[in-house]
Amino acid sequence: MKFTITIILGLFCTLSWAQVNLVPNGSFEDIEGCPDDPFGIAVVPASSLVQPWRKVGGGGGGVQYFNSCGTTDFSVPDNYTGSQDAIDGVGYASSIIWLNQDLLPSGVIPNFFGTTLIEPLVLGKAYTVSFCLSLMDSLWYASKNIGVHFSVDQPESDYE
Repeated sequence: MKFTITIILGLFCTLSWAQVNLVPNGSFEDIEGCPDDPFGIAVVPASSLVQPWRKVGGGGGGVQYFNSCGTTDFSVPDNYTGSQDAIDGVGYASSIIWLNQDLLPSGVIPNFFGTTLIEPLVLGKAYTVSFCLSLMDSLWYASKNIGVHFSVDQPESDYE
């Protein structure tokens, strides 16, 4: 009898705490091709290697995509930024979120990437957001204020 109760309670707890991931392709595994240039996640979603992700805001450079099938500069774990294993699967995305304008040419500004959630958020409902970060081996500066932006309207790209 004790064994039966444990199974029922265990099943109930699993069902009552189950979460749905609202981020499509959140581990960047569903890809249209292997990365070989710095524009893996493009402004125009149709040309992005990682659907349905796209570059939003920012300017200048691209949002990089790295995958174990990529060329040497865009492979996982070793690439032009250093070495970093993927947390989940064999791919990850990279974006410059802060730049020291004194060290770089004018007009180079940070880049961001985003996607549309699978379903809208519900007002009053609690959600958990989590993501992993790693400082590129080739960089000396980091930002401690990194977050996620949610909006009803899709952020505009510089090129739209």
